[in-house]
Amino acid sequence: MKVPCGSTFRLLGHVTCALLLLAVAGCGKKTPPIAPVTGAVTFQGKPLPGRAVIHFTTEEGFGSSCELQPDGTFLLGSEYGKGIPPGKYLVSIAPPIPSPLDTKAPVQPNYEYIPKKYRDFPTSNFSAEVIADGSNHFTFDMKR
Repeated sequence: MKVPCGSTFRLLGHVTCALLLLAVAGCGKKTPPIAPVTGAVTFQGKPLPGRAVIHFTTEEGFGSSCELQPDGTFLLGSEYGKGIPPGKYLVSIAPPIPSPLDTKAPVQPNYEYIPKKYRDFPTSNFSAEVIADGSNHFTFDMKR
């Protein structure tokens, strides 16, 4: 049986595209293992009186952050799911960033319950080591 020339090239093109897609899909970045991370942030032993954001970062540059719940608790997630890769992290707590989509001029509170030293990684003195198997529940208590 003789196959028309155009059909052969069309079939060859489809097979080539399929193989190329499979090769590209197989070359993607491998997802690292992640571990759930929970905890709480307090100010002088009590739940925070307002909003705040907790930030975790590694020396290699991986970071994750989330807004604290009204009771000061948090559950970190990342682009990999509910959790972050195991490792040593520096931790900071900062005021929330106002949304540029707010139509009203937001009132900028002082956030006195978040002393300035806790807003930057080098001065917060907070750290956490996230382990693959085990409890990754951390409590960070800010003092004046």
